[in-house]
Amino acid sequence: YRTDPARRMFAGHSYGALFGAYVLTTQPDMFSTYILSSPSLWFDQLLLPRMQDGAVIPAQPTRVLLSVGSYETDKPGPRYSTGNDMLRQTADFTAQLKRTGRKLKVDNVVIDGEDHLTVYPRVITRALLEVMPGEGPYTGG
Repeated sequence: YRTDPARRMFAGHSYGALFGAYVLTTQPDMFSTYILSSPSLWFDQLLLPRMQDGAVIPAQPTRVLLSVGSYETDKPGPRYSTGNDMLRQTADFTAQLKRTGRKLKVDNVVIDGEDHLTVYPRVITRALLEVMPGEGPYTGG
């Protein structure tokens, strides 16, 4: 398929979002937008956040949309995470990316009422509408 290099984007959830964050860190110009839903930043004892001091600086402005469900934190209850506070890890990673001085526009959204298994459909729909708005009025079907 033909693509517009100025509008290439990556979207991933969980380990897919971790991979996207790795690409952002090592080859940021591969995509102009990164949609990272519930990235598994805890993997390998927070290796990816620890890699940020040596991150490659993008040559182009790069948009990073991070998101996580409100239940993705370590609390008692059936829908909450056990062992990984992805809510805090994603907030910390967002702050870390904003401090780097790289050409990154970073946003982090907490999706209320969602957990790790239910958050992605809401994230991807909203993120795509935001970063690739259509033309003309949207009629909804």
